[in-house]
Amino acid sequence: MFRILAAVWCVILSVVSAAPSAEVDMAKRAEELRNLKFGMFIPWSLSTFSGKDETIGAKDLSLFSPTGCDVDQWVSVGKDAGMGYFVFCAKHCDGFCLWDTKTTDRKVTRSPWGKDVLAAAREACNRHGVKMALYYEEGDWTWPGAIEGGADWPGATKGAKYPSGLIAGVPQAGGINPEVKKAQLKELLTQYGPIEFIWFDHALGDGGLDHKATVAFVKSLQPGCFVGFNSGEPAGELRLGEGGRPSALDDPSGAGVNRKQKGTAEYKGYLVAEFVKPIQSAKGQPARWFYSGPENDDKVMSADDIFELYQGAVKFGNIFSLSVAPDRGGRLREIDVRTLREVGRQIRALAPNRREAAGPPATGSPTGNVIQAASGTQADVQAAIDLARDGDTVVIPEGTTTWKVPPGYIAAVLIDGKAITLRGAGMVKTIVNVDLEGQLVLHVKAAEGKPFRITGLAMKFVSIEPQLLAIRASATARIRSTGTRNSTATRRVIRSDVRPTRSSNRCTLGTTRVTARA
Repeated sequence: MFRILAAVWCVILSVVSAAPSAEVDMAKRAEELRNLKFGMFIPWSLSTFSGKDETIGAKDLSLFSPTGCDVDQWVSVGKDAGMGYFVFCAKHCDGFCLWDTKTTDRKVTRSPWGKDVLAAAREACNRHGVKMALYYEEGDWTWPGAIEGGADWPGATKGAKYPSGLIAGVPQAGGINPEVKKAQLKELLTQYGPIEFIWFDHALGDGGLDHKATVAFVKSLQPGCFVGFNSGEPAGELRLGEGGRPSALDDPSGAGVNRKQKGTAEYKGYLVAEFVKPIQSAKGQPARWFYSGPENDDKVMSADDIFELYQGAVKFGNIFSLSVAPDRGGRLREIDVRTLREVGRQIRALAPNRREAAGPPATGSPTGNVIQAASGTQADVQAAIDLARDGDTVVIPEGTTTWKVPPGYIAAVLIDGKAITLRGAGMVKTIVNVDLEGQLVLHVKAAEGKPFRITGLAMKFVSIEPQLLAIRASATARIRSTGTRNSTATRRVIRSDVRPTRSSNRCTLGTTRVTARA
């Protein structure tokens, strides 16, 4: 089987996207969403700079003045932690839009930053092969009839005042503006690619477009997009759980704010349950969801607690959204990065114990189990491959993943003695490219309707740090596909005998050849 023996792989597994079907099978989509398991919820807006979860009275957009916006860091850190989706804040209660909307001048492109954050988010998700979702406040304190600073939710104490200045128990505080709500949703659903789901915040009301009508409007633009509301009239297929916990789909006790919502327990339309928790763990501070300032940079949920929530999500078939707020420099806090690195390590350590047969053997493959990778991302493909035993088939869904070689390492292909079949869509094509700077790229496109088998292939990255006196690695691999005519192509891979000295990084590389049958 494949193994990651050290560090990072440098593999691209790409498959050709199939043409969209006329009708969307939401039961199948629900299975795909559940398989994502873990994602990042990303609050980044005016409240990042006010230090409060709700920013009241902010008229001057110069408040939003980040010194950077490293969306690629957000996504890469999350992906390395095993996250398959990312929920980006499109608009919060203050009405500030993080995209270049035509509906208002209260938007990021009119702020000192001046750039479309959601466009950058879309590009980062595409680059890393992960799913993009959106958070959207239904109401807006700038809309007609709004009561700025007011909000309401199930169980709210009328008149209670929060550290941010928010006053609870004020229904429909976000005013009425259904046409602008629809216009904004149309922009988000037609200009930013496929959206996995929309996380609607109902704290300010529905903006004059009720939940059934909101679901219908979203579906008219992206039929496969899941819709969920954190409170209010139950609707859509996604049960949201703000501040919730792992629980069965028919058990509303894990639905956070929604657990007190009238009708939640009786509603039969949910297909998937989500819950979200903030990684900032300190209670009683003005902000827990958004970045709250350097004085709280030591406040974080432990990796063990996050991992326990992840395991609960897997047990009940939930998706767990961990809220991780970028700072005023547009980067994740270092303490969050370290914590997520440890969470990813614990998740990867589960792989040998997570073997799940997904059906009978594929046609043309050896007897064994079919293991479905949850997505085309590095973490999900690797998890599926790690579960595979000799003779199994790993099915890779549509998507792209890129794994990079770290600096100071060389790549070696090693015999592992297991026959794994990779199956997906597209044409058979295998290319192994190697240069002497330690870059090895394996491009695989599986045969349409046929399995593609890689026999005994694993990769190892070997450090060439000068203090290591001797490292030896040899590479031999046989790559072949099944169900096709025999033809032979020769590819070059590294076979290395590396003997760095204490004073130099220079090393001598030998080469061997790989025979690829396609």
